[in-house]
Amino acid sequence: MNNTPLIIISLDALGYCDEETYKNLPFLKSIIEKGTWIRKVESIYPTLTYPIHSTIVTGRYPIEHGVDNNLLVQPEKKAMDWYWDHDYISGDTILKNAHKKGLKIAAFSWPVSAKADIEFNVPEVSPNPVGTYIDHLKENGSGEYIEELQSVFGPFNSCDSQKKKDEWMANATAYTFEKHQPDITFLHLIDVDHQKHVYGSTHFAITDAIKELDDRLKRMFEKISKVKNLDEINIMLLSDHSQIDTAYPIRLNKVLADMDLVNVNEDGTVKEDWQAYFLTCGGSTALYTKEDNPKLVAEIKEKIESLNIEGIDQIFTTEEISDLKSSDRAKLWIEAKEGYVFDADARDFVESRDKEPGPRGNHGFLPSKEKNLAIAIFKGPAFKESKTIENEKIVDIAPTINKIYDLEIKNMSGSVINECLR
Repeated sequence: MNNTPLIIISLDALGYCDEETYKNLPFLKSIIEKGTWIRKVESIYPTLTYPIHSTIVTGRYPIEHGVDNNLLVQPEKKAMDWYWDHDYISGDTILKNAHKKGLKIAAFSWPVSAKADIEFNVPEVSPNPVGTYIDHLKENGSGEYIEELQSVFGPFNSCDSQKKKDEWMANATAYTFEKHQPDITFLHLIDVDHQKHVYGSTHFAITDAIKELDDRLKRMFEKISKVKNLDEINIMLLSDHSQIDTAYPIRLNKVLADMDLVNVNEDGTVKEDWQAYFLTCGGSTALYTKEDNPKLVAEIKEKIESLNIEGIDQIFTTEEISDLKSSDRAKLWIEAKEGYVFDADARDFVESRDKEPGPRGNHGFLPSKEKNLAIAIFKGPAFKESKTIENEKIVDIAPTINKIYDLEIKNMSGSVINECLR
């Protein structure tokens, strides 16, 4: 078994479109020069954080691992639950298989990791409506260890800025490596994604956030290097998607409301008697129905097509969704044009250019769109030095890790990226 420590860091929303910024920053430039740089990584559809991170740890597509959105289909709730728990992922994962092999695992703000059977876990979960956030975090992660981390770094608060949260998680990662030297460490850094949602993909705040990310990584690895030479660690930096600028909302649930397929409460939630519902993915949206009713789906598709909605790019049928390997539950999947975003609201309008825009940047679009491409940089004993690869797929990450560490992950759809390996 390979005894080289592995550190996997998800740089949420750092994309190919950010290349001119990140490739010249001190830390990331040094990793690129000493390792393998994949300039363009095609993600999966939908390009949402939770389905993608489930693909990263399985080597399978959403239709295979079962996580096809960030959110569960719960339109009657004001705030829908997310796919927090690791058990939502069907089949083998890096976390499950590494644990079975006796490897020590740490995860910090890693999506779909709640209640995972690992040694050190500070999962990404939502604030709990009942009780305190930290109690909720401890219930879903490594409770005693979270208390220890708080005694060292202070409380981790859900209301803190994303920059402060990322800093806390990076410090906790370094501390855990120094004290326990996990065999595999997962870390998810989110601030670039947050800033793109707020400001759009090209605002100067994004450049600042990427510079801060580089500095955060530099400081974290300086601490780690005090206990182990970085040349003796396999480091995998990768992103999940980028973002595309959006301004104009589309509300397809208003179409369903006009068809009497959803009834809306005053607070915007949908009543429990809903028959069909569009679950937004930002740059795309997926139709779910309570009952399997192809005739109803055909009527909905025909109605939407008859409206000639400007912001719709493509409508995918059930068969086409299967070909995209996106979901085995969604009945339609609709892709927006650049500049448009799907809004979950079922009130007021179907499409508007007058409404004050919400998030300026969004993902969820097709992964093949150039502005939505991700990136990856690998360095360490397993990887070639000074190697540049133009294109790869995110579904190939897990097979590559599986080959290095012999984790015996079954039923992967991706392939090993042999070009990056020594």
